[in-house]
Amino acid sequence: MCFIVFSFKAHNKYKLIFCANRDEFYNRKTEKLHCWRSDSYKKDESNGILAGRDLQSGGAWLGV
Repeated sequence: MCFIVFSFKAHNKYKLIFCANRDEFYNRKTEKLHCWRSDSYKKDESNGILAGRDLQSGGAWLGV
């Protein structure tokens, strides 16, 4: 199971605390953080994803 936890303005020193866990096998093939296009966004060239990519299933585990 994967999870993402964040806290905003809950700590005096840190405005944003962000933690994530990707529970997969270490030998699962992935691409590092980069800009890529999802198949559903092909019609609009301005849309894209900044994320790592799971090469086995084609998805992302954390992206913007």
